[in-house]
Amino acid sequence: MNTQHLVRSLRELVTKMEHDKRMVRRGIPYIHLPTVPRRSLSRVICETIVLPIVNELCRDTRQIITFQYGTSTGFFYLMLKSRKFAILYIPNPASGQIYIKFLNEKGAQCMPSRLLNDTDQITDYLKSLID
Repeated sequence: MNTQHLVRSLRELVTKMEHDKRMVRRGIPYIHLPTVPRRSLSRVICETIVLPIVNELCRDTRQIITFQYGTSTGFFYLMLKSRKFAILYIPNPASGQIYIKFLNEKGAQCMPSRLLNDTDQITDYLKSLID
């Protein structure tokens, strides 16, 4: 699955959230109801990026893949059988770039960070990890 449409929707949501915050700070009242409900940035990233990617990986690999929130906003651990195998992170949600770090069996980073353009990158790594 190409991740560009997910990134585009995240970028639009983040921009809308920031715009709404600026409007409230300036004291401009809402004329209409806000289109984006008030949610934390981590939750928005989780719902628009991480969940679709995890669901796609589960379908492709026929494995139970879960995720865990990382230590800061935009960091998520991808886990297979309760073992972390990758870190998915979005350093700047408004920029529209998703990066991935693959981890070895001991949980240490084994490859440099890569720009995630397609979930096939993760699927290929998972297949090599499982075999």
